[in-house]
Amino acid sequence: GKDLNKQDPNVENVDGYFTTSAELLNGATDPSNALLALQWPALYTMIHRANTVIGNAANATDNASLTARNVGEAKFLRAWAYNELVTQWGPVPIYTKAVNSQTDFQPRSKESDVYALIIQDLKDAAAALPEKSGYGASDQGRVTKSAANAMLGRVYMQTGDYASAKTAL
Repeated sequence: GKDLNKQDPNVENVDGYFTTSAELLNGATDPSNALLALQWPALYTMIHRANTVIGNAANATDNASLTARNVGEAKFLRAWAYNELVTQWGPVPIYTKAVNSQTDFQPRSKESDVYALIIQDLKDAAAALPEKSGYGASDQGRVTKSAANAMLGRVYMQTGDYASAKTAL
C-alpha cells in the first residue's frame, strides 16, 4: 500500500496538517498530535451545548413539537460526540448536564456506561425526530430518524451486538 508518512508533493503541508493526519490514518498517534488535541475540547463543547439544550427544554413552552425535535437533535449530537470520544480514547468522563462550575468535574466512566448513554440518546433521538420527508425545504440537512437509527446500528456493531444492529438498521 501507499506509505502515508510520505507527503505527496502536490499536497501543501499547512502547519503539519498532513503529518498529523497521516498519524491518525496509520494509527500511530501520540498526545502531541495536533488534530487529537483539538478534537477532545471540541467534542466536549458539543456535549456541553447539547446538555444546555436538553436541560433548558422545559423552559420552552411555545412549540412543544419543535422543542421535542430540538432535544432529539441535541441527543443525536451528544451521542455522536461520545461515540467519537469512546472510539478514540476508551473510557471518558460522562456529562449529562451542563457544566456550570469547576467542581462539576467527572472521572472517566467505563466504556460500557458510555455506550449505554450513546444507545439511549440515539433511541430517544430516533423517537423524537422526523424522517427526511417530515422537514420543509428550509430544514433540509437536519438530523433525521433514519440518521439516528443508522448511527444506532453502527454503535451496536461497534459493541458486537449484531442482532440489535440489524433491528436498528
